[in-house]
Amino acid sequence: MIRALARLSGTSLFAIFVGIVVIVVVIFLIASGGVDLGSSDDDGGVLGAIEQAADEDEDAGDADADDSPAVASGAARQDEAFQFGDLRLAVTDLRLSTLVSEGRDTVEAIEQFATVLLTVRNTSDAPVSLGGRLLLLDGRGRIFSPDAEATAAVALRDESRRDGLVVALQPGLETDLVVVFQVPELAENLRLRLSGGYVDVELDR
Repeated sequence: MIRALARLSGTSLFAIFVGIVVIVVVIFLIASGGVDLGSSDDDGGVLGAIEQAADEDEDAGDADADDSPAVASGAARQDEAFQFGDLRLAVTDLRLSTLVSEGRDTVEAIEQFATVLLTVRNTSDAPVSLGGRLLLLDGRGRIFSPDAEATAAVALRDESRRDGLVVALQPGLETDLVVVFQVPELAENLRLRLSGGYVDVELDR
């Protein structure tokens, strides 16, 4: 054995010495509990740590969801306030009629008007417009766009409400808006849709 070691070069001897030291250190760490090789238990070893971290991330996500304002997309009901992007909205009324305004400003419906009243607060730091984001749907899935002339006529007559198609909602302010749609007389189960999200607000007829 001694003759064999004597034949080895200095580099080989050094490599053997380093290997022995490494083995001794590993054995010492295992014996002292400094290295955890894992176990079959759910809470032990590397797999247990990974699963625990995943559970913590999921719990944190649930907590964030609980703190977020309703509703990002889906459905809401009339008179129910909800957050939609930078806006806090509530649809306060639905009025069906065959004409809007009076006198020289009278606008008559082809069949019937659906006038929707809203209260909106801009919760952002910049002006926001609802103009192209308001649509009306019925129970058959038909989609109706706003009637700009009828909406302007109602807003002109009612000083408490502004034209929801053209007004720029200023930051931090709450504003009452109106928007008017042309719909068939037999249209039922009307819903106001805010596109770009989206949210459907079920309207009481």
